[in-house]
Amino acid sequence: MGIDPKFLRKEGHPPRVGISSMVLKEGKILLGRRKGSHGAGAWSTPGGHLEYGESVEACAERELLEETSLRALSLVIGPYTNDVIAPDGKHYITLFVFITHFEGSPICCEPEKCEGWSWFTLDALPSPLLTPLTTLIEEFGVDRLDAMSWENPLDRKKRQQTKSSQVKPRSSDPSSYLIQPQAKRAGSTSKEL
Repeated sequence: MGIDPKFLRKEGHPPRVGISSMVLKEGKILLGRRKGSHGAGAWSTPGGHLEYGESVEACAERELLEETSLRALSLVIGPYTNDVIAPDGKHYITLFVFITHFEGSPICCEPEKCEGWSWFTLDALPSPLLTPLTTLIEEFGVDRLDAMSWENPLDRKKRQQTKSSQVKPRSSDPSSYLIQPQAKRAGSTSKEL
């Protein structure tokens, strides 16, 4: 199943870069139901568009604060997805940023864009999910999301050194520690950075 050619080149509609802040607390993820824009009715993480000259980290922190009033204390840039949403004529590259340390309690700061924020366990996610989040879960599996590590890479390295019998590097290349994606879905791809 390919992409309808009428969506391949649409002047004035280049791919956009989205940043998704995956906020986790005690085995739960923060999600809000979208309204008033594409994906209305779908559940999604806090996030938005990467602005000109902005770093991925700065965008994740800004969007998180603007949408939830939470302040990220640490973050890890994770995998990305590449989604062509043909019915909407949209193409998004979405980078997922994992946040496990933050200040505050989530509040709905943009009620025109979100119905509110709720915590969900990874094994009981609501439906429907926004396309990039669906792609991420289909590519890596919900059971592997937690293993992707919502932690500082240095903490991961330290854990690997102390538990060397559990994790063996495939090579001296740091990228060999990355989780490999599962089967691909037509029109969407994902990759770890």
